[in-house]
Amino acid sequence: MTATIFAHDSVAFEDRIRDFRDSVFFDEHDLAEYGGRMFDKFEDASETLRLVLGTQSRTNRSRPAGGKGE
Repeated sequence: MTATIFAHDSVAFEDRIRDFRDSVFFDEHDLAEYGGRMFDKFEDASETLRLVLGTQSRTNRSRPAGGKGE
């Protein structure tokens, strides 16, 4: 059951990040402005930020203390 929940979360996470990537214009010559646009997008969609932080938290908990994941 837990594996199914994580698989569903993974699909939702990938879909959400893909939507973000597609909706925020990336300009390699103006990374500061891009960062600002991403910040604004996360401010407007705080549930996505919680999803990102929750995914990172689960990933970090699954690694050994050394953090190398081996």
